[in-house]
Amino acid sequence: MYRVITGSFKNIQNRVADILTLFDDLITLNNRRIAILEEMAVRTYREWFVFFRFPGHESTEFVNGLPKGWEYRSVTDILQILYGKDHKLVYDGLFPIYGSGGIMRYGNEYLYEGESVLIPRKGTLNNIILADGKFWCIDTMFYSIPKIPKICKLAFFQLKAFDMEVFNSGTALPSMTIKILSCLKLLVPDEKYRTLFEQSISDIFNEVTHFKKLNATLQQMRDRLLPQLMSGQLEVAP
Repeated sequence: MYRVITGSFKNIQNRVADILTLFDDLITLNNRRIAILEEMAVRTYREWFVFFRFPGHESTEFVNGLPKGWEYRSVTDILQILYGKDHKLVYDGLFPIYGSGGIMRYGNEYLYEGESVLIPRKGTLNNIILADGKFWCIDTMFYSIPKIPKICKLAFFQLKAFDMEVFNSGTALPSMTIKILSCLKLLVPDEKYRTLFEQSISDIFNEVTHFKKLNATLQQMRDRLLPQLMSGQLEVAP
C-alpha cells in the first residue's frame, strides 16, 4: 500500500494524472516501435514481391513477367475461409478476441490456434489482421486456415494492399463474402521463397507481437488502477 498524499484534492488529482501519464507514454512509445517494425516488414515484402528484388533475382528465370514457378492463385485456393463466432458466452481470460477493429477483449476460450489472416465480414472491410497463437474471432469476421505452408504473412500483405471497400456487397452496412474472396488473386511464390521470406521477417513479427502484448498489459493495468486511484481505494505517495 502506498502512503496517502497530504495536501489539496487538486494535488491528488495531479499525482493521479502523473501516474496514468506514465502508462500512456509507455503505450505511445511502444506504438511508435510497432509502426517502425511494421513499415520494415512492408518494405521487405514490396522489395521482394512487388519490385521482384528478392535475393538471387539477378539470376532468376522469368516467365511471362513472373519468376519461374510463381503463380497467381485465388484467395480460397490458398486459404480456407471460415466464419467467426459470437463471443457473448465466452468468459474473460487470456486469449485475444478479435473484431474488425482489432482485439476487443480477452476470453477463456479460443476458436483456432495457429497463424491466420482475419478478414472483416461486416463494417470496416480494410482492417485485415494477422493473428497467431490461440485466439477467438467474432462473427463479423472471417478467419482462415492456410492450405499451403508459409503463406499467411504473404497473403496478409497482399490483402492489405487491396481496397476491400471496392468489393463491398452490402447496402447499408459494408459486407464481404467468401464468393468475392474467391475471385481475388494473390501472388504465390514457390516454397523456397515463401520460406526465405518467412525467415527474413519472423524476428520483426515476433517483436511486434511482444510490444502489442506489452501494451495490452499496460492498458489493463492502467484501467484497473484508474477507479482505485480516483476512489481512494489505492493510496499514492507524493
